[in-house]
Amino acid sequence: TMASVRGDHPVPGRHSFAAAARLAETAAGMKSNDIALVLISGGASSLIGAPLSGMSEADFAHLYELVLNSGLDVRQMNAVRKRFSRWGSGRLALALAPATIHCLAISDVIGDDISSIGSGPCVADPYTVADVLEILRHAKLLQRLAPSFREHLAGTQRGVIPETPKQTHPAFAHVTARVIVNNRSALEAARAK
Repeated sequence: TMASVRGDHPVPGRHSFAAAARLAETAAGMKSNDIALVLISGGASSLIGAPLSGMSEADFAHLYELVLNSGLDVRQMNAVRKRFSRWGSGRLALALAPATIHCLAISDVIGDDISSIGSGPCVADPYTVADVLEILRHAKLLQRLAPSFREHLAGTQRGVIPETPKQTHPAFAHVTARVIVNNRSALEAARAK
């Protein structure tokens, strides 16, 4: 079990980085007969946000500021953010393997795309590096990224750095993920009240 930890929102900060580290400690102890119940809601991208190894926390926070002020929709923002995120793009599922994982999500995303909710920590990333580069170019953000982030994208494009986890990864065979509540549920509850 993981004790309650406070994160930062909408831009990750020291509390988020500490929460991400605590999550790593919890995931490291999982065994094949364990069951992980992962509850995700909108905001998790930032609340447990931390960069991939070798990337600076300051650059990671700056990335969030860039995309939040870019005019991109939430799916595009998360396609970019999770590319560099320690737990996005299904990386939490990989860390929790070989445990059985049940991911229940509260959606704040139009269309309830579970890979966008909280940057999809327990599901495969449907976006390729080419998709992310196109989003960044269209929003005129590519040259504003930190050099290590641009190098990461270039390395992925060349095949030197692996793509984000895709559906064929064996860790996803032990994952069930579904949206349990969404914006429509909230609106109907408000109307009923």
